[in-house]
Amino acid sequence: MPDLYPYQDDGAEWLASAAGLAVLHWDMGLGKTATALVGSELVGANKILIICPAVATVNWHRECRTWLDPLLKYQIVTSGKDRLTGDVIIVSYNMVTNDAVHLALLQESWNLVILDEIQYLKSVKSKRTKAVLGFGSYRGRGLTKGVPHIWGLSGTPAPNNISEMYSWLSACAPETLMLNGRLMKETQFIERYCEYQHTPWGIKIKGNKKANLGEFRSRNFEVMDRCKKEDVLKDLPPIRFAQVEVDGGDLTQGVLDL
Repeated sequence: MPDLYPYQDDGAEWLASAAGLAVLHWDMGLGKTATALVGSELVGANKILIICPAVATVNWHRECRTWLDPLLKYQIVTSGKDRLTGDVIIVSYNMVTNDAVHLALLQESWNLVILDEIQYLKSVKSKRTKAVLGFGSYRGRGLTKGVPHIWGLSGTPAPNNISEMYSWLSACAPETLMLNGRLMKETQFIERYCEYQHTPWGIKIKGNKKANLGEFRSRNFEVMDRCKKEDVLKDLPPIRFAQVEVDGGDLTQGVLDL
């Protein structure tokens, strides 16, 4: 197994020390995947569910072979007909909305759920958010329910504004959103932390409410670890090479058809 950089070792230990939700808010390229997988070893997780963008499934499978116990079995779920046979299951956000896949995943007892690019769960109205976190018609049947370790990974957990963090904070770390002894509703959360205006079509969020950002950060200090490239440049080599799967779309298909 390769060695982690010092800041990755620290990140793996931080994840392993956390109960419930823990989010690596690290800049792109700092090695969140390897850090999370080594962290899973530290907590002794042997039933792991990894939910990620479809384009990242192959990369996760490759990284599992690099960083995890070779005796574990790794499986990418590609259709509702797949039977779960792996110790480590890798599935896309789109696939978890497949009824057969969702039911099969619910029947397993996970030690750890990893939510790669957790910003994919930014809308409480989306089917994938409901399926993963247990909202709406999936109430009581979220894939994170009862899991002792839930780790989120993202370089941009709130791409537009911090209202996009409400869904997974309220589901996985409700203690961070308590106000006067009660869990804030989404509208209360928006009113407190976002600049917004009312329109005939509902609330339009214009940005974050800067005056309350300090309070928000203090609420989430224990569940989020922030790491910027400039903070760890001393640990990094001058250049690194990695193989990463990307979604080439029509361009790739055009090349293949030549």
